[in-house]
Amino acid sequence: MSRLASYPGQAQAFYEQLRQSLLNYAKVEVDERVVSPYYRSENWVTFRFYQWAAGTGRNGISWGFHTWDLSSAEEVDPWSWFGAKFQWHDAYSGSVQLPDKLRLWLASQVEVAEGCSALAENDSYNLTFDRQGIRLTTPAYGDGCELDRSFTWAQVQPLLAEPGRKALARLRH
Repeated sequence: MSRLASYPGQAQAFYEQLRQSLLNYAKVEVDERVVSPYYRSENWVTFRFYQWAAGTGRNGISWGFHTWDLSSAEEVDPWSWFGAKFQWHDAYSGSVQLPDKLRLWLASQVEVAEGCSALAENDSYNLTFDRQGIRLTTPAYGDGCELDRSFTWAQVQPLLAEPGRKALARLRH
């Protein structure tokens, strides 16, 4: 996990940013990076990787969720349970192309507010889960267009691809 959350030269970059912040603003303003537990069960553990680039406001915030299967100690991509693959840009952000089946179903479940783009146009989804089901979210920018919806395993079971159907019993426990 530490390999995901760090990069070469990280300490040097931090001290340079701290020095510049103190010189320019007479206050400490440095990037934030936090890795924290998000969900744990007997079968899975998920961590939230969060970062904020100093001085960038909301546009500098990104986060991603990394999940491990505790029986194999391997990182898993929950999107694979729906026939998709999450494309990581770095440990804190990425994108996903919703499979048609999930995209069409989601469009039938969620009303898009006036002035907001269609859900299918968004590729910045976060997928998290617990014993009850999944939660789909998109980043909030204060315009009311974000998605934050939970669905039970029974609701999404027909949408699961083979890896999701195989994992379903372990997901519920």
